[in-house]
Amino acid sequence: MRHPLSALVIAIACLTSLAAPAAEEKKEQTPPEAVVKDALQKHYGTSSVGPDGKPHYSYTLEYKTIKWGEPYEGTWRSDGVPANTKTMVYPVRADFVMKRETIYTGATSKNPKAEHIVSTCGFFKDRFGEWTFRLKEQERADVK
Repeated sequence: MRHPLSALVIAIACLTSLAAPAAEEKKEQTPPEAVVKDALQKHYGTSSVGPDGKPHYSYTLEYKTIKWGEPYEGTWRSDGVPANTKTMVYPVRADFVMKRETIYTGATSKNPKAEHIVSTCGFFKDRFGEWTFRLKEQERADVK
C-alpha cells in the first residue's frame, strides 16, 4: 500500500520541474555594454548638419565608467516603458567626456570643446524586443 503523501510529493516535484524552465526563459539580461555605448553615441554624438548638407561638428565619447543598477519593474509615465506591460528597467550610469570638434570648411579646431557628462538612464526593451532608454538625469560641466 502506498503512502498518501508520496503521490503528493511526486506531483509537486513534476510541477516544480515544469515551472523552472519557464522562469529561466523569462529572466532578462542587462543591456550589453556595446548597446549602451551605441545608444549614448546616437543620443549625444549625432553630428549637426549645416545648410550645405555637410556635418559641422564631429562628436566622440570617451568613457570613464559604466555602472549597472538593480533592475526594477518600470511604469509608462516615469520610465517610458510600453503601457500595460510588466517591463523591466535596467538603470545605467555612464560617466564620460564628450569632445566636439569643428569640421566644416573654413574653420579650424585647435581647441575642441569638451564636456564631462554623468548620465543616468533607464534601459528597457520596447514592444519589438529592441533595447531603448529614457534619460533620467544628467550632470554636465565644461572640461578646461
